[in-house]
Order: sequence, then C-alpha cells, then structure tokens
Amino acid sequence: MEAQSRMVGEMRETFERIASVLARTASAAWVLLLLVMMFHVVMNGLLRKFLNAPIEGTNEWTQYWYMPLIAFGGFVLTEMRNEHIEARFVFDKMPVAIQAELQLLSRIIVIILCGAFSWFGFLEAADAFQTKLTGGVIGLPIWPVTFAGPIAFALMTVIGLSRISGDLRRLMASRKPENVVVPSDDALPED
Repeated sequence: MEAQSRMVGEMRETFERIASVLARTASAAWVLLLLVMMFHVVMNGLLRKFLNAPIEGTNEWTQYWYMPLIAFGGFVLTEMRNEHIEARFVFDKMPVAIQAELQLLSRIIVIILCGAFSWFGFLEAADAFQTKLTGGVIGLPIWPVTFAGPIAFALMTVIGLSRISGDLRRLMASRKPENVVVPSDDALPED
C-alpha cells in the first residue's frame, strides 16, 4: 500500500513539473506574441504618421490573429495557474463540507461547459477550414486561428479533469468524523 501511494506521489510530482515547464513556455510564447502585436501596431502608427504609409492589414492581423491568440492563451494560462478572480466572501463562511461540495460541483460544471465549447468550437473551426475562411479587405486567411478557441477550451477541460482528484480528496476529508460539526442541543429549535 505504501509503495502504491509513493508511486502516486511521484507521478503527481512529475505531472506538476511537466505542467510547470509547459506553463512557463506558454507564458513566454504569450508574452512574445503580445510584444509582436505591440511592435506591429506602433510601427503602423509611426509609418502612418510620418511617412503616410501604414502597414497594410494591421487591423486585420490585430483583430483576427493577435487578439484571439492572446485572449485564449490568457484563459489557459490563468486556468493552469489557478488564478481566476474569486469572490469568496460568502464561500469562506460556509462549513468545510459545503465548500468541498460546491468546489466539486463548480469544477464539474466548468468541465462540462469547457468541453462543450471545445466540441462546438471545433465544429465551427472545421467548417472554417473547409471554406478556407478569410477576413478583412486584404483577404487574410483566418481559418487557422479559429482552432485556438477549441484547443484552449480542450486544454481547460483537461486541466479541470486533472484537478477533480484533489476536489474529491477534499470532499472525503471534509466527511471524516473529526471534521463534521454537530450542533449542540442548545442550537436546535424548540418544538
């Protein structure tokens, strides 16, 4: 039994190291893309102002390529780091068992929604691929970037699934007799 739990612990550590490397790599790529977009937009503004020769298609590149990749990349990075905004002022006042149940329920709902967004987004991206979707006046091919949404939501689904075991452990721990709060007779309403 101990060998099995040690092996599970080692697997978890390996998974966490891999996830950490992936998160750092994704962060670097995301920042690089943001810098490229900023350089492109600034150069377009400078060339437009001083040489009256803007870079053709800057708006299309920004709208159809940079922004979706930056946004979906940000969603995935935030999910990987578990840094979404939380309003826990009511949640923290609830009993530990209820917190564990709500955490598990919300995780399941998010997994279902992200999975659905990924599936239906993939169907739309496949349609865009078949039609070789383009955008803007310059006919910029945008079908490849339509896969960013489904891929991002698929990654968030996998991340959510990987965290279910921790939610289940918290739920089981909250059900242990020493963690269950039993009201005293004084707290019960009288008949």
